[in-house]
Amino acid sequence: MNYGIFFGRKAEEVAIDLLGRWLVKSTHGEGIVAKITRIGAYEGGGSAHIRRGMAYSPGTVFLMPYRKSYIFNIATHRNGNSSCVDIRELRFNGDIIHGCRAVADFLDITRDLDEMVFGEELKIIGHPADKSKVKRTDGSAKHCLGYFSI
Repeated sequence: MNYGIFFGRKAEEVAIDLLGRWLVKSTHGEGIVAKITRIGAYEGGGSAHIRRGMAYSPGTVFLMPYRKSYIFNIATHRNGNSSCVDIRELRFNGDIIHGCRAVADFLDITRDLDEMVFGEELKIIGHPADKSKVKRTDGSAKHCLGYFSI
């Protein structure tokens, strides 16, 4: 998969296309494979994580500190637009990992992965969920396009 092209779209398009796919994290021969079931999409404006996302090319992981942990964001779309998605929920072996911080903790996302480009330790595999099964809810954060889930 060409992650620059995949993540180089508007945040809402990327969010919907990620749902139902599998996130793979591999480290030293071991790996975690979890299904992506909820995503937040953000574009424009002045929130800290969106401004920070502007510094990166699409498909770059960037972490935002939050209460002694990190929120796992992925830069999307370019052309002067600040945008990103955050993975808000995964399913792994029947368990639900819910919340940006819980996802980052579960995947052991640390500062070592900050500014890492997809395709190294993190990959996306599989096919997206049927778009008719995608649900959108309004986001409470400023510049949030919504939360998308299956």
